[in-house]
Amino acid sequence: MTNETLDVIRRRRSVRSFAPDQITDEALTAIVEAAAYAPNGGGEAWHFTVIQNAGVLAQLDRLAKQFAAACGLPWLEALGKDEAFHSVYHAPTVILVSGDEQNVCAESDTAAATQNLLLAAESLGIASCWGYFVTQAFQTDEGKAMRGQLGIPEGYRVYTSTMLGQRAGDAPQAAARKAGTVTYVR
Repeated sequence: MTNETLDVIRRRRSVRSFAPDQITDEALTAIVEAAAYAPNGGGEAWHFTVIQNAGVLAQLDRLAKQFAAACGLPWLEALGKDEAFHSVYHAPTVILVSGDEQNVCAESDTAAATQNLLLAAESLGIASCWGYFVTQAFQTDEGKAMRGQLGIPEGYRVYTSTMLGQRAGDAPQAAARKAGTVTYVR
């Protein structure tokens, strides 16, 4: 069984190589609006910070890598020290998804909103990637100080990020789905 929505879900892949071309304001508005229609535990206690400033993105990348390089997890430290690694894959647009830390559903609410961002982007032919690494920038003192500059509300935590842009190169192919992940109880 299939339809347009199911086709978009099956087609969407995380892209980690972006062209420098910016997405249109019209597409960006539609994508962010789709996020606001995500299911939530009540109160829509999320906030979306859209960043298209290359200097700010570079600063967030630097801070995330700084934190990772000293975090104590060897694999994460290796990425933090890798000069070739870029935590937002040079995407021209990054959307930070924050949630009210007092909301018990904040993590799941922001995840649902992030999924809507990704699916809306795919439906418009825009490449995307769900990201966590760059959120580590806000674990540093400098990153905490940037929160106000970025308009992140007081008491909100950045849970996820979404990178958006035009794909550089071919679309990634879907990996085989893992077997044994569904149990039916009827």
